Amino acid sequence: MRFRLQADSVSLSIKLITENKTEMTINCHIRHFLTILTFVIFSGSIHSQTSSDDNLKPKMTKQEHFIVDIYSDIWTIKPDSILKPEATNPGAAVFGLWDNPIGKSNFSLAFGIGISAHNIYTDKFPGDRFRIDTAGYIFSEEFTTFYNIPGTLLNGDKLEYKKNKISVAYVDVPVEFRFRTRSLEKAKFRAAIGFRAGVMVGSKNKYKGDDYVNNTDHQIKMKTHDIPFILPYRYGITARVGYSLLNLSVYYGLTKLFEKDKGPEISNLSVGISIIPF
Repeated sequence: MRFRLQADSVSLSIKLITENKTEMTINCHIRHFLTILTFVIFSGSIHSQTSSDDNLKPKMTKQEHFIVDIYSDIWTIKPDSILKPEATNPGAAVFGLWDNPIGKSNFSLAFGIGISAHNIYTDKFPGDRFRIDTAGYIFSEEFTTFYNIPGTLLNGDKLEYKKNKISVAYVDVPVEFRFRTRSLEKAKFRAAIGFRAGVMVGSKNKYKGDDYVNNTDHQIKMKTHDIPFILPYRYGITARVGYSLLNLSVYYGLTKLFEKDKGPEISNLSVGISIIPF
């Protein structure tokens, strides 16, 4: 009888321990579940708050309507013996653009119209290329080349001049994909990449100095308009980055200055600053 009671007692103890372990396991699972549920609710609350903040965020204001570019052209010429530009070839451009924010993001698309002027400062002037046939006749070829300005006058004095440049003007249509940070007053950091296509509206060679035509030291101002065989259009890639008013700008031309096989291969890279007043 005594051994039976002890056996029953041991059996009861094992049962209680088993039930306690089962209860502990259940409680542990419940705690894990509650922890996960709390995390999910908290995450949902954060997401809801973020979504609410996004809904409250105002649409970005339209900016960068007026841009002034001041740059220097870096000309690549093949063969380089035909023309050697100066180290700096300043030019300028003015654009008006319509800015279109994309939703409530920091991005926008812009397009517009403007006018730009590009210059080549050099000691040569453009002209037709000539050839002599077997009979001794001189013919003008359909090719624009460049001739040296004489170094001396007939009296032996050095020829002096203040300016000699080739200028080409375009009406351009730019398209830009923009990014800018927000502030309570105005945009701060700006960046843009885009494409620009233009139509040539004028070209000229402008000279100021001694009269090299008549070989005298008489000062003259001479303009020769409509340089032959300049490509009537151009296009290229643009980029801009900066802070507030001042920005670094780049234009990389994808076309040549002259028509194919009617002039030297001349292409340009414009590097300068963009001024964005508002």
